[in-house]
Amino acid sequence: MSSENVKNITNQAIEQLIEALKAGKSEALTNYLAAVAKFHRYSFQNILLIARQCPQARGACTQQELIGLGKLGGGESARRL
Repeated sequence: MSSENVKNITNQAIEQLIEALKAGKSEALTNYLAAVAKFHRYSFQNILLIARQCPQARGACTQQELIGLGKLGGGESARRL
């Protein structure tokens, strides 16, 4: 995933959160805060990417952890959630 693609996804997630809040829907904020609580060691941008790609995510792995689990290999450098 290119850095430009990451920026676009992040900006879309931010805009969706802003629009939901303007519309009086607090569910989007509640979901975002739940993601922040689960992934508090991650950057703002990574939290938004995880929450957007897989809202029910309970954790995240490093590349080495994925290789060890047999979930990543064969020259892959990344995997979308």
